[in-house]
Amino acid sequence: MSRSGKGYFFAIMSGLIYGIIPLAILSVSRAHAASSAFCLTARMVIGFLLLLPLALKRARTTERPPHCWPKTVVAALLGTATCVLLYACYEYIPSGIGITIHYLYPACCLLFNVIFFKEKVARATVIALILSVAGVALMCDPQALPEGAWKGLVLAFVSALCCGLTFLYLEKSGLADEDTPVYCDRQLLFSSIFLSAYVAFRGELHAEWSPAVIFCLIAAGVLGLIALLIQLKGIELVGADITTILATLEPITLAVGGVLLLGDKLSVRSWCGIAMVLTAVILITLAGKKKEEGTLPDSSV
Repeated sequence: MSRSGKGYFFAIMSGLIYGIIPLAILSVSRAHAASSAFCLTARMVIGFLLLLPLALKRARTTERPPHCWPKTVVAALLGTATCVLLYACYEYIPSGIGITIHYLYPACCLLFNVIFFKEKVARATVIALILSVAGVALMCDPQALPEGAWKGLVLAFVSALCCGLTFLYLEKSGLADEDTPVYCDRQLLFSSIFLSAYVAFRGELHAEWSPAVIFCLIAAGVLGLIALLIQLKGIELVGADITTILATLEPITLAVGGVLLLGDKLSVRSWCGIAMVLTAVILITLAGKKKEEGTLPDSSV
């Protein structure tokens, strides 16, 4: 297999695996065996411990600049808020709709760039933003959504805002230039601490242990780490832009899995909305790639 072929394979697999992880967590939380926040904490802790040997090895050999711990703390807080908000929305709306709205984060990141850094917007991006709004509107089908779904929609959208802000912060703070496994393990450490504090504050530091629960939590942690590592490999082989585009398989995987395994119900209108949002994400990513290559100097508005 060629270098690019391997990169496409790794990118696709990372999107598929990331879409499976919520199914493991939601199967536990919706069975009331443990809260979703507890499951997230377990996933972060397991991921941190599994990645720790590699991170320690690379930390001793890396020639990157000294690490800035306060910036990592801020990034971990943003990442933790993103996870908590996303899984909280699943209590009110189907997982497929929740993760698709969350995937508006590229548009949110672009919006922050426009507001705070006066970045120009390409016409393709404007079209993508319109598609995003229209897609979300289609997903808000009163006949397909349960009572109180507006809470889940708001939580999902705020999670997208937090995620977009996280990526923007990583870029502007310089954390994105750090050795990736080392930085990821440090962020997993702080995310584990913050999530543990959150779970303890809510009095949810308990679970109804069973072989199935233990299996799901370990699977979430292991799959999360595998997805991260092969995603990094995909970025190395074919670049972040293509990897991000192929990562849109995550909401599709979760939407289908939610219907088949979790009993979520989606109307034809909702599926059309999901397709429009994913199309918008791809357009935004491609527009960003062309802009970086300098091919859109005359198409901004």
